[in-house]
Amino acid sequence: MMEVCGEVENRLATELMQHELQMEKEVLDPLSQLAEVEIPNILKQRKQLAKLVLDYDSARARSVCVCLVLDVSRPSSVFLTFAFHCCSGLRWLQATKSIISGTNTQALTAKADLLKEEVDEAMNKVELCKVTHGNALLSLCSFIVTSQKK
Repeated sequence: MMEVCGEVENRLATELMQHELQMEKEVLDPLSQLAEVEIPNILKQRKQLAKLVLDYDSARARSVCVCLVLDVSRPSSVFLTFAFHCCSGLRWLQATKSIISGTNTQALTAKADLLKEEVDEAMNKVELCKVTHGNALLSLCSFIVTSQKK
C-alpha cells in the first residue's frame, strides 16, 4: 500500500512539474515579453507621436504666420487680431514692416513655400507614426484576446 501511495505521489509530482513548465511556457514567457518589450515600445511610440504632433503644430503655426503676412495687403481688424495672436508680436511687426515697404515679398513667398513643404513633411511623419502606434496597439489587443481564449 505504501509503495502504491509513493508511486501515485511521484506521478502527481511529475504532472505538477509538467503543468508548471507548460504554464511558464504558455503564459509567463509571453507576459514577460509583453512587459519587457511590447509595452515599453508602445510607450516610446506614444512619446514619439506626441513630439511629432508638437513639431507639426509648430510648423503649421509658422506657415500660417508667413501666409498671413503675405495677405497683409487686405487688412481687416479681425485679420490683424488673428494674425497677431498666431505669431509673436515682434515677428508680426517686423514682417509687416518689410511687406509694407515692398522689399521682401519674393523672399517671404519662397519662405512660405518652404514652410508649406515642412508642414507636409511633418504631417507625413505624424501619419506614419500614428499607423505604427496603431499597429502596436492592435498587436497588444490581439495578444490579450488570444491569451484569453487559451
